[in-house]
Amino acid sequence: MKKQIIELLNISDVSYYRWKKERKIFDLLEYAFSSSDLQEFLDTGKILGLELCAEDKEENFYSNTQYLHIFLDQDKSSRFAKSSDYGYDFYFSTLLKIKNMLGGEPIPFMSIYEYAWMILYEAVSDSNSFSKNEIIPIFSEFGCGANKAVKMNLYHNFEPMIRIARENLFSEEEKKEAYIHALSFNLYSLYPKKSFTEKKHLLKTLLYSLFPEDIKEIENGVFLNPFIEINIDLIEKNYNLIIKALVENSKEPTNR
Repeated sequence: MKKQIIELLNISDVSYYRWKKERKIFDLLEYAFSSSDLQEFLDTGKILGLELCAEDKEENFYSNTQYLHIFLDQDKSSRFAKSSDYGYDFYFSTLLKIKNMLGGEPIPFMSIYEYAWMILYEAVSDSNSFSKNEIIPIFSEFGCGANKAVKMNLYHNFEPMIRIARENLFSEEEKKEAYIHALSFNLYSLYPKKSFTEKKHLLKTLLYSLFPEDIKEIENGVFLNPFIEINIDLIEKNYNLIIKALVENSKEPTNR
């Protein structure tokens, strides 16, 4: 983010470090925006995530709640296979593949379900490596509202959804689910080359290093999604700090 702030404020490296200690604008920029938000503003003069949120708040809220309730209204056993790391990994890997498949192009009017099938068919060389009946039904639930929510959030790492959550428009249950999806998608976006086991270890290690006294563990300690869920209040309270730490850590040579 330093690079973007220097360009935005038209200051030197020396001024950046001097003023950072004295001026609250630096804290505000780091709190309210991501590096990609600021870069997008520098490149285009606007931030699409903010435009979407301001454009039609009621419709965007509706679309995001439609998306969240696909997961909230599922039985525990089928909610992107919440008890299974495989289902969780498949879901967020698929979202990232959809984003990468399209490059910088807007998502056309095609359902996320169709994209999920396209990606699934690319991975069928080993027919024993997945159980399509367990996983695809989640994508089959994506109607117009959920599709719009994905289009809104995919290129902005779920920041539009987090902005709605911070305005306290979601119920407590919806807000927690929003943070699960936002944190998870950022993890996958920042570490695309890491295996699922590596991602899980990385996130747990980072959270323990940031909050050694506060992290809770689930009884068996095996699956990632329940671990995020049981710590979601801590994650919500410190979301920007956690994302910043994930971004900084991703720049380490061993994580590139």
